[in-house]
Amino acid sequence: MKSPLIFNAFVLNSLTHLNPGQWKNPDNQCAGFMTPDYWKKLACTLEDALFDGVFFADVLGLHTQKDDESEYCMSRGIQFPLHDPAPAVALMASVTRNLCFGMTSSVFADTPYLFTRKMSTLDHLTRGRMAWNIVTSYLPSAMQAMGFSAPLNHKERYLYAEEYVSLCMEMWAAAPRMNTVPDDAFFSSAKKVRFEGDYIKFSGYGLSAYSPQGCPVLYQAGASDTGLAFAAKNAECVFLAGKSVENTNHIMSGIMRKFSERKRPRTSYRIIPQVTFITAENKNVAQQKYEHILHFGDTKGAEILASAWLGIDLTDQDPLRPLASFQSEAIQSFAEQFTVSSHSKCPETVGELIRRAAVGGLGCVMVGSPSELADKIVTLQQNGADGFNLPCIVNSGTYEDFIGFLIPELKNRGVYKTEYSEGTYREKIFGA
Repeated sequence: MKSPLIFNAFVLNSLTHLNPGQWKNPDNQCAGFMTPDYWKKLACTLEDALFDGVFFADVLGLHTQKDDESEYCMSRGIQFPLHDPAPAVALMASVTRNLCFGMTSSVFADTPYLFTRKMSTLDHLTRGRMAWNIVTSYLPSAMQAMGFSAPLNHKERYLYAEEYVSLCMEMWAAAPRMNTVPDDAFFSSAKKVRFEGDYIKFSGYGLSAYSPQGCPVLYQAGASDTGLAFAAKNAECVFLAGKSVENTNHIMSGIMRKFSERKRPRTSYRIIPQVTFITAENKNVAQQKYEHILHFGDTKGAEILASAWLGIDLTDQDPLRPLASFQSEAIQSFAEQFTVSSHSKCPETVGELIRRAAVGGLGCVMVGSPSELADKIVTLQQNGADGFNLPCIVNSGTYEDFIGFLIPELKNRGVYKTEYSEGTYREKIFGA
């Protein structure tokens, strides 16, 4: 029997996310992202449609260190401005009861001491509806702004992340709990945490009370060998972005293999691929909608973003140069898909990559009728997908189309929930 899938809206607290140039699209209402009503309305739309959650991406720097490109990104809203997702989460939680929230935060963005306080506070305010997407910063501009003279290499970033997550978990576990029957003390005794690592040292007490979940649900977004080893040890949910259905299937197989090697049962984690769905009443209309979106795509913006994601400067490259000729220290899961022998035919050159990056980032994009897309969704589920992160290309048309056209088809196939289950985020996706 098929199980209902998890569906998250995938957003960034910015003018554009994986859709450079779409602010020019007259169908897009993204200009409202700096207002509270924008986030409250989106939250209500998603909860009315029984979406599981909102998954906030976040980065801490521009996708370039070149002055001319920096100016271009800021003037054209290429993942700029980068506003804090936490207040948006609090706003959305205030008008919903079941919608859950994943928040991306780099292990370099804050100290464990302050980060655990922020996430525990949000877990209290949302009544246990928080998740943390653990990432290691890959942007040189972000690392420089945070005081690092040079980015750590890929391996070092994950060694640092191991210590960071370990300390966070210790601090969450040590948080005092509210006494069932407060007498002389409202909270239980606090526990002092002592941590001695190669990168991080700490001795002291946390600043927050034990939250409804204890700690947020742990997502991890790396699909490189190093990232998967980290995920198999720490993560409850794995987020991935395959460039095609074939690549997505290949990455999911690797995830399941790595978790099995770690003796993790399949029921102990969830696999959540990123897929952009563009649909309409039939295939022809969906294709017309896709071409309309492409018309507003920002090629230069896509070039800047793709350069950062792959850790390769694509601005002066021959459009026909094969991607396999590059090496990268940025997002290894992307770099391995695009610069080494792959399980999909596209894209394989610089020019093809840039055109692709204009819509949906470097993740899988599906265009078709509700029936066609539902077939592909069910196939991905059979191959390991437990749900999907859905990037917003046009707000709120992307989600309205998914709700109006695709959800009825998915319900008919028994893979979309008909009601929310009770409990915290962890209980909702793993069972009480």
